[in-house]
Amino acid sequence: MIFGTFGYQPVFVYIAACWLLVALTVGFFGPHTGESAGRDRAAHPGENVQLST
Repeated sequence: MIFGTFGYQPVFVYIAACWLLVALTVGFFGPHTGESAGRDRAAHPGENVQLST
């Protein structure tokens, strides 16, 4: 629909803008990483460990 009306370049810009919006949203609201996240994991060493059977 968009491609037939406007051509390929606006479609590319639209898709790139969507990816950028998702990247910014995940970067802002996503999980915390870095030094403080490492300290939190060190306090609970056995958490989220899955053993293969």
